[in-house]
Amino acid sequence: NWRTRTSSVVKRIPSRHAFVLTGTPLENRLDDLYSLMQVVDPHVFGPLWRFNERFTTLDDAGRPSGYRNLDALRALPYDIVDGDTRFVHASPDHPPDWHYILTEQEAWNAFEACPESVCFVGHSHVPLRVVLRRGRLVVVDGDVVEVGEEERALLNVGSVGQPRDGDPRAAYALWDPGARRMVARRLEYDLAKAARKIEEAGLPPILAKRLSIGQ
Repeated sequence: NWRTRTSSVVKRIPSRHAFVLTGTPLENRLDDLYSLMQVVDPHVFGPLWRFNERFTTLDDAGRPSGYRNLDALRALPYDIVDGDTRFVHASPDHPPDWHYILTEQEAWNAFEACPESVCFVGHSHVPLRVVLRRGRLVVVDGDVVEVGEEERALLNVGSVGQPRDGDPRAAYALWDPGARRMVARRLEYDLAKAARKIEEAGLPPILAKRLSIGQ
């Protein structure tokens, strides 16, 4: 979330890199969607007060109680292109169908559907680092991905809020478009507190229990 302690610390880090955070925003709350867009392109939604005024209904105490004008959100594009890099939640292979990228064929489908040389995806909550090199798919095991000038890359940095690769730490990455380099990072956080807040929000208990096992 854009207003958490972790985010406030991250935003103070002097860096020319772009911070790429992934998750499933509509699975949680609209302010999480706003948070992600503030990282990708803060001009899409503008200031938070305007976003809340347009899309949120409030109770008598001034707390968010529901949403409105969701058709305007549904009309937004499924992906964003910045130079030679595409950002999409699911696969670039017809994003409205919410395809996962978990197999070799799904990776090929994504490359064929994306004209840009680098594509960041999410949806699966599982890190994925694949480089198309000399006509072959190469899976990069390390935390640093170097994308050559003649190469293409399909990158999933994992999930900040609900990793599903067996590692409960939050996942994020630093992307340097000039150097065409991604550095993957993991960060420990208060899992018990996060689980408690999930339960207090009335969400399914499984969402709280799975945090500690990274699933």
